[in-house]
Amino acid sequence: MRIVDKWRGWAAKRFGRRTSRKLAYAGGLVLLSLIAGLVLGKYMRFDLPDVHNLENYEAPMMTRVLSGDGGALETFAEQRRIVIGFHEIPLQYQQALIATEDSGFYTHSGVDFKGIARAVWSDIRRMELYAGASTITQQLARNLFLTLDKNIHRKAQELLLALEIERQYSKQEILGFYCNQVYMGHGRYGIEAAAQHYYGKSARDLDLLESATLAGVIQRPTSLSPISHPERSLRRRNHVLGRMADVGFLGDEEAAALMKQPLSPTRPPRTTNIAPHYVEEVRRWLQKNYGSSSLYRSGLEVQTTLDPRLQEIANRAVDYGLRRLDRRQEWRGELENVAEAGREAWSSSDWELPLEVGSVVDGLISTVDAETAVVRLRDRTGTLSLAEGKWTGAKKLDAVLASGDVARVRILTLDETTITLGLEQKPLVEVSLVALEPRTGAVRALVGGFDFDRSEFNRAIQAKRQTGSAFKPLVFAAALSR
Repeated sequence: MRIVDKWRGWAAKRFGRRTSRKLAYAGGLVLLSLIAGLVLGKYMRFDLPDVHNLENYEAPMMTRVLSGDGGALETFAEQRRIVIGFHEIPLQYQQALIATEDSGFYTHSGVDFKGIARAVWSDIRRMELYAGASTITQQLARNLFLTLDKNIHRKAQELLLALEIERQYSKQEILGFYCNQVYMGHGRYGIEAAAQHYYGKSARDLDLLESATLAGVIQRPTSLSPISHPERSLRRRNHVLGRMADVGFLGDEEAAALMKQPLSPTRPPRTTNIAPHYVEEVRRWLQKNYGSSSLYRSGLEVQTTLDPRLQEIANRAVDYGLRRLDRRQEWRGELENVAEAGREAWSSSDWELPLEVGSVVDGLISTVDAETAVVRLRDRTGTLSLAEGKWTGAKKLDAVLASGDVARVRILTLDETTITLGLEQKPLVEVSLVALEPRTGAVRALVGGFDFDRSEFNRAIQAKRQTGSAFKPLVFAAALSR
């Protein structure tokens, strides 16, 4: 106590009473933390997960459903992750990540004690439990082994695990584990799955600006997504570039020039499931026979008998037949109309897919007269003639369409300068189709309904066969008698 009293008296003379109290509080807290750390460290070594064989850690993996020719049909996963080797992670992404998340990664032993001291002092002034200052190794330990609870016990475990991981593995191994494990938004985990989702390319093909953008996403994956929040993502990317300059990975002039560049356009791969009812039946069977854990976490590879070519033919046949039948009924109209003020910003989820001849998509009517309608499709426009809308019975196109209407249109021709369209509407009737190989019983194609998004009910499998026409009067008579 004499030493403490002397130190407090010296601090009061040197800094004043108020500051001396803060210093006394900080010094006491640091001293208590050191003592508690020694005690907890000895006790908690018996309560820590085993970090050995981290290279064999099995993160939740995607189940892949394949067609008969080996092509990908669908994936099922809790965490959409594609594990890659360290040599496939681009150097510029590694540098962006280290500059932003842990600039001392290659010099510390798993814990940045100076950073912790700075965070402690900052939070003492705010009178809060300190947060932040976590190294990449600490984040890896937390992501793999611990909860996200903010308490002293969890933080102490995190520190000890980080030190143990550093003793067991090289810096390259740790960075590789982290790059494959970290959450990067939109259900994607790891740099490879993120690169494919955001930019439609492999991680090894990322450029510097894309690497900086993805490194910036890690801090807050939801609110910094370049897809959902491009303005925030741009600011965060420029912060990453600034940090890369601060630590010497970029020159100041180079970083300043890069900051003036617009956000790299996202190009997520858009694929359509050609057999959604078929795939859903496969998923139901897998869940029933293997359980949810295996289905969504074990990385199963499921080979099916579906023939993509025959499935495409089945889809076209069903679509053609139903639309011809529906056209013989009537034009129902009742189209959604977008107010003039909102037309420029309006978009359809159909426009996320590539425009192709034969595709049926939402189109926004820009202008229309008796003979022709101009229709917006994403950043392009197409023309719809009266001849392609005559099946409605209208003698003038503007009798059935108005500016701002959202109409279903089929792409008839498509080139670099022009798009011609036909008018469509969603059929009300439903359909099912099954194509079997007689010799083996293999299901080569299956259609369970006109539109899976409209109804997941599988009419090819789940529907019950109706009674025959001769027996129906007896059924109806029994019902009417009640």
